[in-house]
Amino acid sequence: NDILLDPEIFKKIKRCYETRFDQNLDKEELMIIEKTYKSFVRNGALLSDEEKDVLRNIDETMSQLTLEFSQNVLKATHDYILEVTDQADLEGLPEGAVEAASELAEKKGKKGSWCFSLDMPSLIPFMTYVKKRELRKKLYFANASKNFNTQFDN
Repeated sequence: NDILLDPEIFKKIKRCYETRFDQNLDKEELMIIEKTYKSFVRNGALLSDEEKDVLRNIDETMSQLTLEFSQNVLKATHDYILEVTDQADLEGLPEGAVEAASELAEKKGKKGSWCFSLDMPSLIPFMTYVKKRELRKKLYFANASKNFNTQFDN
């Protein structure tokens, strides 16, 4: 914001933009000037000082909310576990993925079963190879709803 809303910087960019056709510039240089000018305008350079303050506050709030959202998604990703207790339900899954699921189950205190998380190294092999559609559907919906349908407030 400090750069895009700085009136002195924008004054120079605006001057370049307004005189761009008088400077014998090639297409690339014209494009850079036009994109830069439009970027400044779209990000509030033409706003009044009061409106710029409002924009700064909105951007700060959005920044904080974006961080909070990302942290909540990460928490939801790590929080979810699909426990499989019947080895027959793992039909089609490569042996390495079965071993990893067994190790995760032990870490989660569920020895003798297989656990799958929403982390990609667990999710992708499960979704790709497990033949039991109901289980893939369950894990799919858990992954699809981790942004909003969890104990974390997103």
